[in-house]
Amino acid sequence: MTEDAAYRASTQYKLWSFTPSQLSAFRASTNALAATRVRAAIQRAREAQKKAGVDVGEEGEVDCLTVEEEEKLVGYYCGKTMELADFLEFPSAVKATAVQYLKRFYLSNSPMTYHPKPLMLTSLFLATKTENHYTRLTSFAARIPGKKPTTPEDVIAPEFLLTQGLRFTFEVRHPFRGLEGGVMGLLALVGKGGGRLEGLGAGDVKERIHIAHSKAKHLLKTSALLTDAYFLTTPAHLWLAALMAADRPLALVYLSSVTPTPAGEGRPSLAENNKLLAHLTAISQLLLSPPAYTTDMEEARRVDKKVYFCRNPEKVDLRMLGKRGSESEDGGKKRRRHDGGGDADAGVFG
Repeated sequence: MTEDAAYRASTQYKLWSFTPSQLSAFRASTNALAATRVRAAIQRAREAQKKAGVDVGEEGEVDCLTVEEEEKLVGYYCGKTMELADFLEFPSAVKATAVQYLKRFYLSNSPMTYHPKPLMLTSLFLATKTENHYTRLTSFAARIPGKKPTTPEDVIAPEFLLTQGLRFTFEVRHPFRGLEGGVMGLLALVGKGGGRLEGLGAGDVKERIHIAHSKAKHLLKTSALLTDAYFLTTPAHLWLAALMAADRPLALVYLSSVTPTPAGEGRPSLAENNKLLAHLTAISQLLLSPPAYTTDMEEARRVDKKVYFCRNPEKVDLRMLGKRGSESEDGGKKRRRHDGGGDADAGVFG
């Protein structure tokens, strides 16, 4: 089985890979369904209060979060997850997996239903288990900074909800090892010499490779996690795009060394090579333009204040919900499998 065939057999490709239009439609559907459920739940709560003789005041239309505001809130807590992982000195793989768990969960669930703050802790702790980085629950909870102590129950209460939202698929394939292999390949090219390196100009090529390696690694540990890159491309294309963002001529030299010349049976056509190059360019541009809302405290506070008034009152107690489970915003429907259909954005993997 080839590497590409192995990846296409993975749950990451089957369940968590999208075209841009699919991703936007998915989020819009989740937001619309959540807003409908939130308004209905708030109305039921008001009716119950009325029956109990409680003055609920003037009833107005519930101002729900927009898709953009949901992305801002989730993105902000993804950034906080990364900060917490660094504070706890967890490996890059644990940090990256935790962020992807959070992003995957909120594709089919809304912050209006489940606030990201408690899910952030659960995602990070679950990632320590799936990435084989043993951490005692009591030790993890005790090390969480904050005015109010975090209990082990706070961490694990939403765990079933999280795993349910992840479709019980815990593998996250990262681009980190691929980048290391690519850099080794580039250094091997330097050792061999040859015409493929002529386009790099004068100077210390090895030093240039090390600088590009450092920049690409930084992009993979930051922008790649905070953007939609993991949803839009494969791990192999992701590290290549990061290298392209760090040093485009160097990335093109590497591609020319591993991409067969478009001639002969079973080899990619010129159009396919151009398609791959265009895809890598688009992802590299995405990596160079991370969303600003991950560090915008004022905007996060504004959205957080808004969500306080449009939360589903029936979904606030995560401990109780964790014991009995709950339905996601997509109604628990089985997610589609890739079948090579004719979507307008098909062929996202180049």
